[in-house]
Amino acid sequence: MIVARSAAPLILTSLLLWLISYAVDSREILRQLSAMHPGFFALAVILMLLSTAITSLRYQTVLQALCPDGSVNFFPLIKLNLLTLFSAHFLPFGALADAMRAVVSRKLLKIPVGMAVEGVIADRSLAVAGFALFGLLFLPVQIGLHWPWPLIMTQAAAFGGLLTLLAVAGFGFTRRPGFLKPVAQAARRFIRHLAPRRGLSWQLCLAAASTGLFAAILVLLALSLGLHLSLWIALAVAPAIYLSQVVPIFYAGFGSREVALAALLVPSGVLVNSDAVALGLSIGLCNLAASLPGAISAWSLVRGASWTSSGCWTT
Repeated sequence: MIVARSAAPLILTSLLLWLISYAVDSREILRQLSAMHPGFFALAVILMLLSTAITSLRYQTVLQALCPDGSVNFFPLIKLNLLTLFSAHFLPFGALADAMRAVVSRKLLKIPVGMAVEGVIADRSLAVAGFALFGLLFLPVQIGLHWPWPLIMTQAAAFGGLLTLLAVAGFGFTRRPGFLKPVAQAARRFIRHLAPRRGLSWQLCLAAASTGLFAAILVLLALSLGLHLSLWIALAVAPAIYLSQVVPIFYAGFGSREVALAALLVPSGVLVNSDAVALGLSIGLCNLAASLPGAISAWSLVRGASWTSSGCWTT
């Protein structure tokens, strides 16, 4: 069963990429990728690493809410998130990377395993909610560019559905304390973290920064391939592309990301199929390059950790 679960994302991704290869000119895509401008690609990798710093800030606020009596330092969390990003590329499916982050967080912060898992789930939920929210906010850009209405309505339904699902999960469990009590308590803590105006404003700023950085990465990678992608279009599609690459049934976003780019940018007349697929693969290569420091940080992460008596990490 474990072997089948581990192999499923690899099989599904391989199948989807195989189907994509029949719809595009594979030789043209390989030519584009081999001719990528290294300078623009390097800048995109740097922005991807900066995006990891933004996600570390978000994770820090979540952990600080779970451990209010101690201090959670920022720089060790960057190493942890780099290690998670690295693991997402070298483990068979993404859920293992999140499980590893929960295990390492539990050991380093000396918190119960349930609280560590809660922190990872809350962090992922905030990331999804942020991109879904800005996906809705940037839909008027697509409307102004006269993109096909079925494309716009599909995105609106997907983003709205994700936000509704997260809201129902959070508020629904808080109103049923007798049902799944540990989950209800976790949902109550999560809502309490977002309730103050300062906490909500901070999370909105982090979500905006993540969306903006990912859009800038799209622009730089398009330039590295010799393609033109305006910042406004990149902002309009960044949330959907980001969410497509975190679908857990595919390996590291390969396949699902390329399909999402083709579905968004080809009917709207921005790119042709081969360009959209090449851009999607370049994002995967950028993610992979940005994840490599995670292998280096793994050893120092374990060797350099010390703990306070309260159970929260300091250096």
